[in-house]
Amino acid sequence: MIPGIVASGMRVSSGAPAVTWSQTDKNASIALSNGNLTATKNGADGAYGAIRATQGASAGKLYFEVLIVAGTTSPFITVGLALAAASLTVYTGADASGWGYYGQTGQKATNAVLSTYGAAFGTGDVIGVFYDGSTGSVWFAKNGLVQGGGDPVAGTSPAFTGVPNTVIPSAALWRASSPAHAVTGRFKTSDFSYAPPTGYSSWSGG
Repeated sequence: MIPGIVASGMRVSSGAPAVTWSQTDKNASIALSNGNLTATKNGADGAYGAIRATQGASAGKLYFEVLIVAGTTSPFITVGLALAAASLTVYTGADASGWGYYGQTGQKATNAVLSTYGAAFGTGDVIGVFYDGSTGSVWFAKNGLVQGGGDPVAGTSPAFTGVPNTVIPSAALWRASSPAHAVTGRFKTSDFSYAPPTGYSSWSGG
């Protein structure tokens, strides 16, 4: 863990609108449950289904998490950020409108280019995503450890820079047969496993 990232026991309330996975901005192969926070892949294996959250951002320093509920078998899951123009039939980062962290290999991806980045991830792992709107920089953490030697507080060694506005939390799932890929979005502080570091707020603002 980097300084400022600690296991979160915080519980805060807020009047801000709840952020969830979107019921409309998703591939038809994605089913939602748990108050639209858990996304599960159905339909055919080997065909990506992507989903985006209900709220994007264009400024500030923001953080959210994605719990990998099921994803160890064929873990072609990606977690990251995307523009509204990004395809919902490919992995996050398969086009120029997405920036993702790829579970199978731990690579980062954008515009269909996968590059060495961090550790692979799967079932039970918590992926943290940090976005600094002032620089368009993005970092990813696995279980509280920022990957690629990055530090979002210091602004050093991001996975991506120059990411344009407005970006939206995104995930893409691949496997539908048992155990079907499933992820749970965590957008407010009270749901996090790891508190946002100094200077960062939850994606929902609460």
